[in-house]
Amino acid sequence: MVGRMNGCRCVAGAVHLDAAPPNASGAATDKGIWRSDDGGQTWTERTQGLPWKEVQGFAGGSDAAKNLVMLYCSIRSKDENGLFKGGLYLTGDGGQTWQRIGREGPQTFGGYFHPKRDGWIYMTLTEGAPGAGLWLSRDTGKTWRAFDELPFSNIQRVEFDPANDAVVHVTTFGGSVWRGPATPSEP
Repeated sequence: MVGRMNGCRCVAGAVHLDAAPPNASGAATDKGIWRSDDGGQTWTERTQGLPWKEVQGFAGGSDAAKNLVMLYCSIRSKDENGLFKGGLYLTGDGGQTWQRIGREGPQTFGGYFHPKRDGWIYMTLTEGAPGAGLWLSRDTGKTWRAFDELPFSNIQRVEFDPANDAVVHVTTFGGSVWRGPATPSEP
């Protein structure tokens, strides 16, 4: 998608459409994150609280128990005055505010909401991650558990098995696909 967002020519890498409120949508572009509440006629930038506008991943999900639509974005890690900023960020207010909910390694690649389990978010890490490359939060990012049993740590994407919500498919940068349980092994 290429379009004008309040005078800015932007290329959207991902779009999320909300069921409530009607006509609301969000887009991650090469210029940041934008929100429309009128079916895409006008757009407002929603990057306040993010360390920078270079969004690496973007998706949406909901937590029915909290009547909440959530968006996540992953921001590439950078060294800023000796501190690495970046990671997985979450908003529950349409992008008004963002909170970092995960960064277990130098590079967070993405986050994925489980389509049938409220509050479940998977975080994927790339090369250089200390330990596991896949993490699961069952409480909307408050706590995380690692998938330590995976034979690799460079995770690109998580897809959910439509026939069995207890199974996930994980792709790697090396082109492999792993199929396994949707939860990490118990310690």
